[in-house]
Amino acid sequence: PLTELGVNPTIRLQFNRPLAPDSSSLDFAFAEVVPPGTMMGATVEADVQLHGALLIIRPKTQLRHGQEYSFGGAEFRDANGSRYTLMKQTFRTPATLSARIDPATPRLLAGNAPLVLDGRGSQAIGSTVVAHRWRQVSGPPVTFGSSTAPTTSVALAGGSGSGMVTVELEVVNAEGEFATGRLQLGAVADPTQPHVWMTGGASPRLLTDADGVIASALRTSPANGVTVAASSPGSMTLIQLWTGSRPVAVGAYEDAIAGPGLPGTDQNGIQITGCAFLGGRFDILEIETDAQGALVRFAADVEQQCSSIGGAQTIMTAVRINSAAPVLR
Repeated sequence: PLTELGVNPTIRLQFNRPLAPDSSSLDFAFAEVVPPGTMMGATVEADVQLHGALLIIRPKTQLRHGQEYSFGGAEFRDANGSRYTLMKQTFRTPATLSARIDPATPRLLAGNAPLVLDGRGSQAIGSTVVAHRWRQVSGPPVTFGSSTAPTTSVALAGGSGSGMVTVELEVVNAEGEFATGRLQLGAVADPTQPHVWMTGGASPRLLTDADGVIASALRTSPANGVTVAASSPGSMTLIQLWTGSRPVAVGAYEDAIAGPGLPGTDQNGIQITGCAFLGGRFDILEIETDAQGALVRFAADVEQQCSSIGGAQTIMTAVRINSAAPVLR
């Protein structure tokens, strides 16, 4: 039975009789074992070499550190035609090398302002980290202050649009093994344009006018408040902040309930699409209206606790309508 193997294992299967020549072309692979209900893990193809009665199997690329893999479940035969089955087994690779990016939680890139990324928290147990490599995986183009330093900066490249960005840090130890870590970032080319940035759930979300339409309005019924609606084909995200009988103004609003409070009270309220609300608060950072009382500039940061299968989640939402107020989380 397999228990723990390195990230570049060599598995030797010795048989009593020579195997059939076509055994070397079997489709062996190392498959990541992931918890039920999550996305399917990655699969690493195997290189198979046959030397008479000896079958040698190696992954074509390095396995991940600290990951459980399954292997086997294949059938093959010897030179006499007898069939054998390699039962599926699992093993875990040692968690001796890890890539860590600080900040560890998603952040928002705004305009050409850089964000510092720190990879010095990466660890190589029993060895040393000898190289850092920063790269972009997806999203609008970004630039790095250095692609090889332990600490670097990242910023939107000139002419880039808005959207989600994934960056990756690869670290290498003295033995030549590598590990990678990824961080998702939101990117807004013009931070004064309407956008909504949400973090804390399964994955961060960025909503901009490029995704559809972001509309906002002051409300006076059933209570005073602000409604922001971000619509795109097939979806709608509604954000409603209520201040009760008080006018909407810059300030901190504590102990919010779900939805508007009772008429005539000063109860604060929050209602955001997709949250089974447990509690929360919000800060209004900026608000400006025109001569007709229409909302022309608005900034708010919302913190709410939402019920989920794994327990309560804290969801942070930043709303910016024609506002340059920085998004700090």
